[in-house]
Amino acid sequence: GAFTGAERKKPGKFTLAAQGTLFLDEIANFPHAMQAKVLRALQDRRFYPLGGTQPVEVDIRILTATNVPLREKVLASEFRRDLYHRLNEFEIRVPALRERKVDILHLARRFLRLTNAELEKHVLGFSAAAEEALLGHSWPGNVRELRNVVRRAVLVAGGEVKLEDLALLDDRRPAPARPADTVDQVPEPLDGKKSLWDMVREEVADLEPRARVAGGAGAERLERDDRGVGRLE
Repeated sequence: GAFTGAERKKPGKFTLAAQGTLFLDEIANFPHAMQAKVLRALQDRRFYPLGGTQPVEVDIRILTATNVPLREKVLASEFRRDLYHRLNEFEIRVPALRERKVDILHLARRFLRLTNAELEKHVLGFSAAAEEALLGHSWPGNVRELRNVVRRAVLVAGGEVKLEDLALLDDRRPAPARPADTVDQVPEPLDGKKSLWDMVREEVADLEPRARVAGGAGAERLERDDRGVGRLE
């Protein structure tokens, strides 16, 4: 076969999208070899499937998305000019999240409801201070960053998300480097209150019996070292 495990014919994305629409996300990150294949398929309206010797006719509509201006990629010779003009028949610019603040709280509340359902939590909403912080943040990571911030806040929050539950990075300063899988120092509690790590450990301990991890790598286990700090392996 053309690849490991190729024991039977498996239709690709172009074949599955025939007579329909194919969405290509983050197309600016496509390598040049892949860009050439996409261009050839769009121009010739046919392609050679993986391992195939005969071309396959295809009639599809292509939608693409990118978080960087493709024109800049073209000028930097990082994206094919001919593919850019082929794709750029009609452009829809979605403003950055910081440019449409009216959507921030609406999206935050939606992500809160979804995370409540997923984690079986009962966080009611955001405090006034938390909402003000959400509206004042510049959101360099756009909607993905907002979703991750809300998910983390729901995990550690009590009845409602408070300002101290939000992990909003100051994008004007680089984040300090730290190991990815271990923690060398555990923050000490302030004013006799629980530290962040204490709250995270309690939440993880509560969620662990219900945790389910899908994927070929199998289940992940959360183990604790001698200091009681979680380590993901």
